[in-house]
Amino acid sequence: MWKRLSINAVWLTAAVSLMLFCQEINGQTRENQDLPAIEKQLLNLVNRERADRGLTLLEENRKLAEAALKHSQKMADEEQLSHDFPDYKSLGQRLEDVGLFFASAGENVAYSQVYSAQAIHQGFMDSPSHRDNILDPRHTHCSIRAVKKGKDIYLTQEFVRLFTPLSRDEIVVILKEDLALWYVKKYGYPLIFFDQVARTREFADLGAREQLNGRSISPFTDKWGSYYSVRLVSPDIEKLRLDLREQAGKVDFRGAEIGVTFGKQPTNPGGTYSVVALLFPGNRYGEKNEQDLIRLVLAEVNRFRIENGGRLFTYTGSLEGEGKRAARAYYEQPDEPVRPLGRWSIVVYQAHDLQSLPGHAQEFLQQRKADTRVGIGLFSPLANHLPGNFFIVALVLAN
Repeated sequence: MWKRLSINAVWLTAAVSLMLFCQEINGQTRENQDLPAIEKQLLNLVNRERADRGLTLLEENRKLAEAALKHSQKMADEEQLSHDFPDYKSLGQRLEDVGLFFASAGENVAYSQVYSAQAIHQGFMDSPSHRDNILDPRHTHCSIRAVKKGKDIYLTQEFVRLFTPLSRDEIVVILKEDLALWYVKKYGYPLIFFDQVARTREFADLGAREQLNGRSISPFTDKWGSYYSVRLVSPDIEKLRLDLREQAGKVDFRGAEIGVTFGKQPTNPGGTYSVVALLFPGNRYGEKNEQDLIRLVLAEVNRFRIENGGRLFTYTGSLEGEGKRAARAYYEQPDEPVRPLGRWSIVVYQAHDLQSLPGHAQEFLQQRKADTRVGIGLFSPLANHLPGNFFIVALVLAN
């Protein structure tokens, strides 16, 4: 004799819920219905419950039916009502084996000698845990398969929310467009994306791949300066959008790059997107124009000059072009010495504060007390849609 069996097990992760419940139905044996009819009636009963509550109706799925049938057969072979057996795969692994991508999944199983869809369904609905699977608003598909052994029925209901993975580029476009709209609404001016900088894109994608595999990568500062890293994992695009906005709202940034990959994890067997967003802070001078910034540097250079016994420099616009060339070259190859093209002297430095001179620039000015003219070249990475919340400053001196 079978004893009434009730097993409740719930596996919850950040992105995938696998809800597993068992039910044994006791009653008199009736064999006047075949199994396909019972399966079809059960799906209709599930959808009637959902329709009465305004929920989306569930569709049948061939691959999901394959997984349900295999599990029902396993229970019949073992003559045991269960979700798990020794050396047997989990629900997530079983769904993965039939080639499904899913954001959530649930499973109800039943043993019965009652050949009545209504009786089996009522048994599920009378159990809060089974009922939750049937009425879960996330689910999009349901397949039900039964196997007979003697006069006994072993039955499996599989529920999933299926999705078709989008490509890396499609997800990036969705997330960038959404973040850009949020940003301009919040700050009043457009967010800068580094679409033409292959290295930032490659680094963000690498971070997404490593995150999917449970690893992290070392911060890559190179010539980028500081940045924030937002890391997200979910198969739900809407959740990714909202979470990215929420995390971005916690920091002050001016530029961004987004890396994405798709794959499966032990905690996300149905597949998930891994997202790494690099958020680059703006410089302290906001949207000031270049000439105003040059005047700040010139004022600091002349202040230092006077305090150290020199004369005020005369600003020479013809030297500015050489300074700009040198500043851009320094950003692109910071390890290469910058050599002037003419008969003047030049010093280049990186600065967050344009009203402060680094030591080597002060030393340079002290050595060039005979020079009377100066030109200043500024390179702002952000203004050129490049990563870096600083300035490259080039001082070009001539007598």
